[in-house]
Amino acid sequence: MMIFSTRAAGPLLAAMMFLSGCGAAVSAPEQSDGSAHSGLNQSRFIIAGRVSDADGLPVSRLPVRVSSSIRPVDMDPRVDLGELEILAEGDTSSDGSYRLVIRVLPGRNRYYLNFYDPKRFDSVRFARPDRVDITDFVIRGGTKVYNYRLPFHGGWEKVRETLKAYPRNSPKARIIRRYGIAEEIRKKKEGGITEVWWYYSHGRNFGFRGDRLVEENAFMPVLK
Repeated sequence: MMIFSTRAAGPLLAAMMFLSGCGAAVSAPEQSDGSAHSGLNQSRFIIAGRVSDADGLPVSRLPVRVSSSIRPVDMDPRVDLGELEILAEGDTSSDGSYRLVIRVLPGRNRYYLNFYDPKRFDSVRFARPDRVDITDFVIRGGTKVYNYRLPFHGGWEKVRETLKAYPRNSPKARIIRRYGIAEEIRKKKEGGITEVWWYYSHGRNFGFRGDRLVEENAFMPVLK
């Protein structure tokens, strides 16, 4: 697996770089087809592009993965993991670009591109993306330019407004940025704790005395 990134290049330069084996992340219309039709059953396939947010800004350090399976799997990236074999993976660079080189495996009928890793994906800021079925592109062989626009989470604007009420590096701001707005806030007057923030889906709660974090507990997540 190899990942390279450069500044955006024109279509002709991008094609020359791909064919010569140089890595490039090429700016193009969303989900544009830059495939080089070099025949069927190629042993190697290259996919590259750029990931931006809904404002058009690059998304860096985003997980990128290409997997294969014998049969079609669900588009939800959290399921069917046992059916998938990872062929290549990495992260987007500072300008949002990515480039993956994969082996085309005999007997593997489906190929998927995925921009999600549950351990590293910023689920507070972004909506969870579905898998992208790239089987047709892989079968054609050669290269594919695939730019992706990652939508914001529906609650992101509310999170941004809420964060303005707290100093940037305060405990409450850090917790909101990592877990989002608390699913429940319970006020207390005993035990030195004034309020408790509950995140049931994450299996966490945080006790505060004023703006100071004084207690943190973990429990079995309550999945939605």
